[in-house]
Amino acid sequence: MNGTKYQLICTADGSPSLHWLDSGEAMHNRQGALSESLAIYGECIKESILKNKHAHILSIGLGLAYNEIITSALCLLLKPKEIYIESFEAEDTLRESLLDWLTGKTCQLFASYDYI
Repeated sequence: MNGTKYQLICTADGSPSLHWLDSGEAMHNRQGALSESLAIYGECIKESILKNKHAHILSIGLGLAYNEIITSALCLLLKPKEIYIESFEAEDTLRESLLDWLTGKTCQLFASYDYI
């Protein structure tokens, strides 16, 4: 990503992640960003939706929005009556990119969001 602190990388399962240029750390396990997110959060999100009439999902550190997209996919599948997702991200570029993708605008991470 030009002019940012991150570089887009492909993890071993084919899913995208972001690599922090200053520290050399990736935001996800290099074996699989999507696999990691599903393994850690997928079942918890599903259970929260199933067990709560008005589920609230809190995500700290948006990143590539894996948890938000997983939650949205589960909502399409499970059709909860109501859900509330609150997500926080300090990096302007990541917030703006997701909002652009959600509103159909072109963004640097468009292909990454589509993959997820």
